[in-house]
Amino acid sequence: ARTEVPELVGVQRGDLVLLNDDDLAYAKIRLDEHSRRTAIEHLASIANPLARSIVWGAMWDATRDAESPASDYVRLVLGNIATET
Repeated sequence: ARTEVPELVGVQRGDLVLLNDDDLAYAKIRLDEHSRRTAIEHLASIANPLARSIVWGAMWDATRDAESPASDYVRLVLGNIATET
């Protein structure tokens, strides 16, 4: 349920926490509520295409697994797909 990361103790968290950011291994990740809201509103502003694709995948997995409302995924697509190639 919880994994402590000693290197991050006392460090202020960012608006979006993205695990497996370098996509070094297969992992099915979930965004916390704050990160999910940030992704919905600002995914298009993430410059790194790999990081964006990890967020896209995480949001789709959570929707497909019925852990996140489909309406969140629709908002993500409508607000951010225009910047993808």
